[in-house]
Amino acid sequence: VTSVALTMPVAFSVANSPITSSGSLDVTAVGTASQYIRGDGQLATLPTGGGGGSAVNYYLNGSIAASVATYKQMSNSAVIGGGTDFNLVGNGLISQFLTDVGNPNRLLIPGGAWNFEMFFSVSSVGGNQKFYIELLKYDGTTFSLIASSSTNPEEITGGTTTDLYLTSFIFSTSTSAGEGSDVKVQGNRLTPEILKTITNARRGQRIWFDDIYVKGPDGGRKINASLSLKLN
Repeated sequence: VTSVALTMPVAFSVANSPITSSGSLDVTAVGTASQYIRGDGQLATLPTGGGGGSAVNYYLNGSIAASVATYKQMSNSAVIGGGTDFNLVGNGLISQFLTDVGNPNRLLIPGGAWNFEMFFSVSSVGGNQKFYIELLKYDGTTFSLIASSSTNPEEITGGTTTDLYLTSFIFSTSTSAGEGSDVKVQGNRLTPEILKTITNARRGQRIWFDDIYVKGPDGGRKINASLSLKLN
C-alpha cells in the first residue's frame, strides 16, 4: 500500500487525504447548528416553528421546573441528560408539563392534529399497561381541559425494551375566553365575522357548523348533524 484515502458522506469534509507517508486524516462536520446528519449521511434542517401556529415543536424537559409547582418545562428547545426520565408504580399521573410564561404568546390556540412522541418501557413483562395524554390551557389561575386521548389509550407493548410510542388527537380551535369561538348566523350567508375567522385561521385548523336549519317544501327543520371543514 503506497497511500490511504478516506471518502465520507456529504455532511463531512476530509482533510489530508490521501496520506502517502505519515500523518492523520481529519474529518469535520460541515453543517450548521440548525442542521442534523441523517442516517444516509445527508444534511437536513431541524424543524422550527414560531409562536403557537402549525408545525410548532415542543420538547418535554423533565429536568427543568416550570413556573407552576409540580410541573416540568415544555419548551421549543430540548434539554437532555439527567432527570429527564420518570417512573411510576401502579396507576396515576406520570408527569405534567407547562410552557414558559408568554409561550405561545397568543389568544387563539389553533385547532388541528397534535402529535406526541414518547419512549416507554415496563419493569417486567406481562400486564396491560396503557397511557394517555391530556392537553390543557392555563390562564395563570385555572387549568382547563381542551383535548384528551383517554378514550383511546395507547398500550405499552414493548415490555422491558424502551420503545418509541406515537399518539395524537385532533381538537377544534380554542381561545383564551373558552372552548372554541361560537358565532350565530341568521340566514343562508356567512357573516363578515365568520369570513374574518376563516381568513385568520391556519392550515390544518377545523371549523364546525352546528345547529343547522334548512327549509324545504314541507317547512323548516333542524339537521341533527354537524358539518366540519378542514382548512388546507
